[in-house]
Amino acid sequence: MQNDMFSMFTLHKRFVEGFKETEREIFEARFGKNSGNRQLTAAYNLHFDRLTADGEEHRLWQQYRYTLPRLNHELDFRIRLEERYFTASDDVGARARLVLYWNKPLSARNELRLGNELVLNLNDYGISAQKGFSQDRLLASFIHELENGNRLDFNYQYRYIHQNNAENFIQHQIQMMLTFNL
Repeated sequence: MQNDMFSMFTLHKRFVEGFKETEREIFEARFGKNSGNRQLTAAYNLHFDRLTADGEEHRLWQQYRYTLPRLNHELDFRIRLEERYFTASDDVGARARLVLYWNKPLSARNELRLGNELVLNLNDYGISAQKGFSQDRLLASFIHELENGNRLDFNYQYRYIHQNNAENFIQHQIQMMLTFNL
């Protein structure tokens, strides 16, 4: 049974509605442990919001991942608990994210990933973030592993965002990520 520790950091760039607006740039550091088809991860994210003057967001999260391998694909279930700290206010948010991915290797270094993610706020915070269902995200990713073991991810998200004190809306988001294994 595989049992190893890992650490990595990722640089994200997010665009809303195509490439016309940069939503966020994110630095992320992850540490975790693999044990067979299970993985435990703890991470820190620093978000720089580019659309508003809301300042930075510091996010701590813990995640459990279970992978069910099949003959030529795998199912990947993740549950994540997040704590969110906003520098522009005294607000602290907590939320849970539930994700189911279908991963299909395309070649030795390329993978297709399709998924659905539900986001649940665990408390009220900010102007429109109320306790309860917050977002439903449909995800599509192309992942390319570089020769040195690092990774490039190209993602598309179709996000349905539910707001209790404002009108619900749909957002299209493109993400580009570069992940470095340490």
